[in-house]
Amino acid sequence: MWALVLNFNSLDDTLGCVAALRASDYPALHILVLDNASPDCSGQRLQTALREDEFVQLPANTGYAGGNNAGIRRALAGGARYVFIVNPDARVASQCIGHFVALCEADPGIGALNSIEVERDGVTIDSFFARSVMADAGITALRADEPQIPSEFAAPRLFGAALFLPSRAIERVGGFDPLYFAYWEEFDLCRRLQWHGYKLLVSRAAPVVHLRTNEHRGVSRFVVFLRLKSTYLERLKDPGVRFSVALRFVARKFWRQLLHGGARNEYPFTLHEIDRGLVLRSGWWVLRHIGSIRRHRQLEIRGRAHV
Repeated sequence: MWALVLNFNSLDDTLGCVAALRASDYPALHILVLDNASPDCSGQRLQTALREDEFVQLPANTGYAGGNNAGIRRALAGGARYVFIVNPDARVASQCIGHFVALCEADPGIGALNSIEVERDGVTIDSFFARSVMADAGITALRADEPQIPSEFAAPRLFGAALFLPSRAIERVGGFDPLYFAYWEEFDLCRRLQWHGYKLLVSRAAPVVHLRTNEHRGVSRFVVFLRLKSTYLERLKDPGVRFSVALRFVARKFWRQLLHGGARNEYPFTLHEIDRGLVLRSGWWVLRHIGSIRRHRQLEIRGRAHV
């Protein structure tokens, strides 16, 4: 069982995350911290703070997708039966890993797991998780201790802040698509898991505290670009829709957003002020990568990809 923590300019958060993982009651846990070429030199400080077998310095920043894929490859090569991807700003409860392992051992159809994500108080459900995971699973709740929440429930997508994956599912489906770089790559992986017959499960036991440190610091223009272009990429990679149909949909969406902006209920326009420059940048990115998008889609439909 390997837990992967990808650091990028997040020294304090990463150390806090590692401390929480070390408090796990699961006996056979290997923690691996990967530094994604952090320009603040936090990788050097982590290297001195961690054991040699707990740290890897990556040569370049390849985003959430590429950095975690590097960790997944190491975990699989090391014989991991399970891989737990944990963001630096997530705090995992001590009983979480053992609980997830037990669920996966009982049901080989599980492709990925989340615990309910909560805020710093440990009980208020993270608003993003409530909207994007629980509501789409038909569950409305404000607190993780509300009695109507089932002990486990299926969901159409999971979050990547604390994503638990059986190696058998990774061997079949693969890892994250590096075209995303960051944002929505976990939704893409969840869709591929379901496409290949796996179920996604959320547990109310052992909630994960998601601090969302970077969100509180403010969001850069680059992050807004990543979020917008990921909405185009997500549609183009839908395996249930012909590529030509998806491409026409994205083209219409692009022109509408360029000329009139996004709708009030349209992500990421619900979160950010997005000008025409960002829309143009996102559309140009898709145009330049259209061949790679199609190739990745075809590879993923066949099976394992990206690891």
